[in-house]
Amino acid sequence: MEEVADSLSSIIFSQDLKDAKSVVEWIYWAEPKFNFNAVIDEWCKEAPKELDFNREAENTRKVSNNLGCKEGCRDKKPEHRVKVMMPEVIQSTERVLILEYMDGVRLNDSRSLDSLGVDKKNIVEEITRAYAHQIFIDGFFNADPHPGNFLVTKTSPHHPILLDFGFTKSLSGSMKHAVAKMFLASAEATEIELETQKLRKPAFGDLQLDAFSGDIILFLRVLNLLAGLSTALNVSVSYYRIIRPFAEFALEWFVSVITSCVITLSDTTEGPVDSAEWVCDSPINSDVEAKLRPLLVKLRNADKILGIQVCAYKDGKVIIDTAAGVLGNYDPSPVQPDTLFPVFSVTKGVTAGMLHWLVDKGKLKLDENVANIWPEFSSNRKDLIKVHHVLNHTSGMHNALASLVQDNPMLLCDWDECLKCIATLAPETEPGQQQLYHYLSYGWLCGGIIEHASKKKFQEILDDAFVHPLNVSVESRLATLTLDTNDLNRFYEISSPRSSSCSSSSFNSSSIFQVDVLAGLIPLFNTLNVRRAILPAANGHFSARALARYYATLVDGGLVPPSHSSSSQPPLGSHPHHPTSTSKDKKHRGKKKDSKREPKDDACKIFSNQKQKIFDSFLGLGEYKKLTFPDGKFGLGFKRVCSTDGSLIGFGHAGLGGSTAYCDISNRFAISVTLNKLSFGSVTKDIIQFVCSELNIPIPEDYADSGLTPIN
Repeated sequence: MEEVADSLSSIIFSQDLKDAKSVVEWIYWAEPKFNFNAVIDEWCKEAPKELDFNREAENTRKVSNNLGCKEGCRDKKPEHRVKVMMPEVIQSTERVLILEYMDGVRLNDSRSLDSLGVDKKNIVEEITRAYAHQIFIDGFFNADPHPGNFLVTKTSPHHPILLDFGFTKSLSGSMKHAVAKMFLASAEATEIELETQKLRKPAFGDLQLDAFSGDIILFLRVLNLLAGLSTALNVSVSYYRIIRPFAEFALEWFVSVITSCVITLSDTTEGPVDSAEWVCDSPINSDVEAKLRPLLVKLRNADKILGIQVCAYKDGKVIIDTAAGVLGNYDPSPVQPDTLFPVFSVTKGVTAGMLHWLVDKGKLKLDENVANIWPEFSSNRKDLIKVHHVLNHTSGMHNALASLVQDNPMLLCDWDECLKCIATLAPETEPGQQQLYHYLSYGWLCGGIIEHASKKKFQEILDDAFVHPLNVSVESRLATLTLDTNDLNRFYEISSPRSSSCSSSSFNSSSIFQVDVLAGLIPLFNTLNVRRAILPAANGHFSARALARYYATLVDGGLVPPSHSSSSQPPLGSHPHHPTSTSKDKKHRGKKKDSKREPKDDACKIFSNQKQKIFDSFLGLGEYKKLTFPDGKFGLGFKRVCSTDGSLIGFGHAGLGGSTAYCDISNRFAISVTLNKLSFGSVTKDIIQFVCSELNIPIPEDYADSGLTPIN
């Protein structure tokens, strides 16, 4: 006789759900920050379905078929295979469900599991894989994975048995994509991605439960319950490692579907899709730009580019303003001309400009002692450090705070604490004796000088000096970083032979940006907290058009160039990605005075000194030569840009991963490249070489050869 198990429904009064709904609404009325309406609404919608055993029987068959429980694994990919069991449905009515009898041990019966020699960690891992499969591959999952819904087979090999599929949830393709993005973003600490996945309404301030759809709420509940299984069984399980392949599959599937739809649409209308459609549809400003775009497509087809911007000025006019690709590995949104990219040390060039702007305004002098400006800085033999030592990377403070930051990376986010700490430290070398790259300390040193000299906050000076006069956007969608592993492997192959040359005056081996910590830096610098932090040496977020406009202004002695063409979209200085305020927000904000400044149509000049004197102060030439290290690669805040014959042609600053910006003085040329697939300069070199060759102007020596650019 066949053994069976039966289930009988219990009576649940709808009034219970109504009472629960009332309690939740009362809590929200009493304390608005505790809004659980999304949770209770989803529960009220789904809970009654558990009373219909015909539905549960159908759900059980569907999940069993999806997981291949009776037929063996049907998935070809090893990383998607699951080893679980489920009872077969014998018969069902609306009120009765009869299932195949499966003899097993309850998951919370640790004593019996131990006596049977069950590998409890393996059981939890297989359950997790089964749920990852349900969510990210099938889009149909059991939303109630508590310990009572699992058994473990008594005979070896021991497998989990999945039970009770009365409470299930279906996910659309787009929702699977959103859930996958959110999981990968949160698991890799890319909180900026998490911010973009709020699916019901724009949320301001702290994360709110009601900002998510019911589907997301149930997904988060499943993750929490799965985590509870490992706690209950006292085992350590890496949920991210197990779930990641399934989430990545969901992303790949979604992109392939979208691509297929585009190709199908194109086949029925205008023929095959041109790869150039990957480039943002914006005006072509010159023949050079028209030729550049196919090169970018070629680099993309070689898997060298994820998202990129290139902008250039020649003789005060825009000649290139191109954006292409996507915002990140897990965000297929297109890069726009005003998308903001993390550019690492390119930030130093802007920070240096701010300090020179204050010198121009008479707020400080380059040969002034830092301690005169910043009294707390005078301790521990720092009284001889001058402003020009900081700008020239010769202060002896090149590794300041390095050990503290490595022990506690989130210290990076505490601006005031970092300023306080660095003011108490001692220099490693005497000021002016060695030029050693101040990879992080440069920002705190310059920032402290800027704030103490101006008596204003760092951001206020940035706005006053450059953001408002240049009318550049400061609020837009953010690109996220990833790594070109092929380029990284190539660097590994040649890093040892280059190690001696890389320890030159412009690079010190103790830098936090060594190759062996690069992979860990990317998740850190993708986090929302770090992106919001003030790190004037390394975490500026700029578009290429903003950086190119900045250097076009500097190369003309501070004269701001005309605005971009009116046909450029989005317009320079606009913020199309900024969430629209709700009516309540508008009412509240209407009481405040609007501090946004209207852009000026007439040209303005941000420096009062003569052009040549400005250049000399940037490069450490003329009367400023004595303030710089002899034959050093840095001037006063900027990297000296030389041609292949060694001639000094301009100034700028490159950043870790390939982003760069510089200007060529005699040719009145300024260019910036920003990208989010970090490499060691190969893509940037191809672009700089191409543009300079087309314009018949010198190629900087750093971009002239086919090798890899040293880390900045």
